[in-house]
Amino acid sequence: MNTEEKNQMLEKVLKDDKSDIAKTVRLQCEVSIADPAIKAQAWKDITDPNSAFSMKEKQAKMAGFYAWSQFEICKPYFDQYYEELKVAD
Repeated sequence: MNTEEKNQMLEKVLKDDKSDIAKTVRLQCEVSIADPAIKAQAWKDITDPNSAFSMKEKQAKMAGFYAWSQFEICKPYFDQYYEELKVAD
């Protein structure tokens, strides 16, 4: 299933649901797609201290960010993670 098909399925399931749970699920699902560009944007959204996303929204993105099946896509962020810890300290 390609990214477009996944997005269509997500829209079919969530439709116009504007609840907090639906918003959280939507963010997590969007970030879980195995696409380097999506991971790059999610990383920026999560780590940018000026991001407009709430902590809850960032947590949803974090939950969808990594999967073992996406190891190669996520691998570049391993070292960046530790660099972010230094900045946050």
